[in-house]
Amino acid sequence: AEKDSRVKLITGKPLKSGWIGKSYACYQLSKYAKGKYFIFTDADTLHFKNSISSAIGCLTGNNLGALSAIPKQIMVTFHERMVVTWVHFGILALLPLFLVKKSKNPLFCTANGQFILFRREVYEKIGGHESIKTKILEDIHISKQVKR
Repeated sequence: AEKDSRVKLITGKPLKSGWIGKSYACYQLSKYAKGKYFIFTDADTLHFKNSISSAIGCLTGNNLGALSAIPKQIMVTFHERMVVTWVHFGILALLPLFLVKKSKNPLFCTANGQFILFRREVYEKIGGHESIKTKILEDIHISKQVKR
């Protein structure tokens, strides 16, 4: 934040009762956001130079309310590399991806909390992270909110 005027350091408030930590942090950050798109991404991920513009292009080009991606994750241990790789593989192998876009059934949706892009109006319409404040798998639950 000291080196780039476009970045602002925001200190979060202590966790409120009834909230899960990540959802509360995202909720607080959404109150400061000014753009028409909200991107929630994890600190342990890397993004290519054009990843955000490409994601916004995909979101707008396909008239989506939200979009999730699998960014490059910084993984240190062998076990971490094995588990994360298998989780991503499992989602891609077991979820019929063509139904994610075509079906209105919330069973056919998922998201990766490491990178979720929303249109601001969609995020606000579904109640943002406040609507899933007690859910541990916040990424999947918020994707179901969008799907509905």
